[in-house]
Amino acid sequence: NGWVQDVYCTNGDPFYSEMASYTVEISYPKYMQIATTGNAKTSDGVKTKTTVAQAKTVRDFAFVLSDKFEVLSSKAGDVSVNYWYFNDKNAKQNLQVGVEAITTFGNTFGKYPYQTLNIVQTDFLYGGMEYPNLVYIASNLDKTGQKQVIVHEIAHQWWYGMVGNNEYDEPWLDEALAEMSCLMFYDENPNYNI
Repeated sequence: NGWVQDVYCTNGDPFYSEMASYTVEISYPKYMQIATTGNAKTSDGVKTKTTVAQAKTVRDFAFVLSDKFEVLSSKAGDVSVNYWYFNDKNAKQNLQVGVEAITTFGNTFGKYPYQTLNIVQTDFLYGGMEYPNLVYIASNLDKTGQKQVIVHEIAHQWWYGMVGNNEYDEPWLDEALAEMSCLMFYDENPNYNI
């Protein structure tokens, strides 16, 4: 029913959306790289690249562009897990934390239904933020903070993402389930305990 203008608030996450499917086409300078919600196909032009991202049955759509990204990829079963970073000496370990989180939560709460998850290091002000198939990890975190935020934000793929509790009206439920999931992750994976 139109654009929501006043979405940011001081109490919990700033929005709640119904499920939708997206096809988004983004053109950007050729020297940049993009991480998106959904499955992306990129084609090169003369001075630009164009990415078409398709995301089926998700709550919202996000993307991050950078001219500094490096990317590492792995698999968690059928899920491609990508870690986009620009300043992280723990990149391989952080990618593995993401793989283990998808695996653990998939075994505990139900299979992750998407083909891709992008973990993206950003200059985000807070520790992290969740979007469908894409999570932000702040660049100013130490090694322990990185691990905690990766696990927490991936837990949101289930709690808000797939289950769809209204994080705007009931923020305690969204964050409580994500934090409970983190405790379960550390119980299941004692080698990651902090």
